[in-house]
This record gives sequence, C-alpha cells and structure tokens, in this order.
Amino acid sequence: MVHACAGRALSNRPLEPRDGLLIAFDDDLHAPVVEVPHGAREAFAPRGVTREVAEADALHPASHDEAAPDEHEPLIIPGTMGQCRSTDEMTDGWVPVERRKLSLRFTEALGVAAEIHAGQRRKGSGPPYIAHLLGVTSIAFDFGATEDEAIGALLHDAIEDAPPSLGADGVRRLIADRFGDTVLEIVEGCTDSDATPKPPWLARKTGYIEHLRDAGPSVLLVSASDKLHNVRAITSDYRRVGDEVWKKFSPDAGKVRTIGYYRGLVTAFQRRAAIGTDGFRRLLPDLDADVAALEALAGVEGIWPPLP
Repeated sequence: MVHACAGRALSNRPLEPRDGLLIAFDDDLHAPVVEVPHGAREAFAPRGVTREVAEADALHPASHDEAAPDEHEPLIIPGTMGQCRSTDEMTDGWVPVERRKLSLRFTEALGVAAEIHAGQRRKGSGPPYIAHLLGVTSIAFDFGATEDEAIGALLHDAIEDAPPSLGADGVRRLIADRFGDTVLEIVEGCTDSDATPKPPWLARKTGYIEHLRDAGPSVLLVSASDKLHNVRAITSDYRRVGDEVWKKFSPDAGKVRTIGYYRGLVTAFQRRAAIGTDGFRRLLPDLDADVAALEALAGVEGIWPPLP
C-alpha cells in the first residue's frame, strides 16, 4: 500500500468516496492514512502521493514509546511543485469568489516561493528561508501592498537564489509566465546580482543603492519591506549572540560595513519618498528607527559609502 494524507495533502482536492480509497487509522503509524492499491499508484502520483512507506518504523521509530501530541494529525507526504495540476482544483469551493481578498495567483505564488527556496535556510543555520519571505510579505501588506507587490515580496529573492535546476533565466521565465511582467519587474528590482559566483560584497551593495535612484514605487515598497525585516532580524540576533552575528555575513562586510549599508539604504529610500506609495512613506520612519536602534546597540554609527 501507499500511505497518503487523509484529507488534503497537495492532492488538489478533498478525497471523496468516488476515489475508491480506504481511509483508516493505522495503529502502527499512529495516524490516519489513505490506502491506495498499487495499481492506482500511477493515477495518484500527480496528486502528491509520491512514495511508499515500507515499514511502520520509517515514520514511527521503535524508540518512540508513546505517540507525540501531534501524531494523530493526518500524514502529509509532499509531492513536487509540478505535481499540482491546478490551483483552481485545489481550492474549488473553499471560499466564494466574492469573498476572496486575494486571487489564486497569490496562492500559487506561495507554493512557487516555497519550492524555489526549499533547500535554503536563513543565513545558513536559521529557520527555513520561507520564514523570511513570509515576513517581508507581511510587512509589505501592513504598508498597503497590492497583490502584485505582495507576490513580488514572496518572490523577491527568487532570481538571486535561483535553484540550479532552473537558473536565473528559468526563474525569470517562470515568474513572467505565471505572474506577469509587473511582478517580474518588482523581483528584478530587488535583485542585487544573479551572477555565480557573486561579485564582491562592496560592489554589489554599492550598485544596489545606486539602482534605487531609479526604482519605481512598487520596487521601493518591497525592497524597503525586505530591508526592514532584515534589520529587525539582525537586531534580534545581536541581542542574543552579540558580535557572533557578524560571522553570518560576508567577510567583506562585518559589523561596520553592514550597519553602514543599512544606513545608506535609509538615506537612499528617503530621497525617493516623494515618488513612493503612501505605505512606503509610512514605512520609512520605522526603518530609520530600527537602523538607529541597531547602531545604538552595536555602538556603531552607520556611514555610507564605507570609509577606506
């Protein structure tokens, strides 16, 4: 048998009696499962049923004497991004169209962002990278982002961190095809380099700040949301581990240059306040205050460009 999620697990819709599947509680696995006959495996592969569980202890090791509190939740066996045939099928009937605050494009963008960055953690050892993307998107929404801007926030690092299987140009095509040129323009505007290996840190950061001189309102909002989330994360980490935090950054950056870069960003954004959105202008004092708090905490006055 193939064990799958009882209910929804990247299967595009709830399982129904017409599927001819048996939903049962497996005492060994301590969880509900869907039993799929081997003959039906090919038919269900596109719905996220991707592998067999050969033995019970593959999911429930013998060393576990008691079930954990969440072990009675349905098992979720993830498929791959390409296996969800249609977002419309996945969400059919869940929320009436007239009640939706976001279209299915946003739902799809969540999945694309999660898959593109599925192999990454924040600064190497932090939480899964999607946490940063969700944080940036939340900030952008708080300051009035449109749906295109929110999708751009979800995907703002997708070109820069493109998986080798797609490459930067492949990600560009994917974004343009699925989400349109407006979103692609936002993501391009948030990308400091797509080269491998990346150019030296100072050249990249100098180029990025210079590029903000011509950035449009949507790029400014998403970029500032990204930088606000970054500086808050740095400040939180600094309070926890002190100067150890700078070891997560490029050796060319360090404490002084990193803080200087964020001060330089604040100045560059402030110079563009007149052409930014109302939300962007509301965000700027928060970014300025958070950079000032980091400067005070670290005992460094940010200067950009950095001194030789």
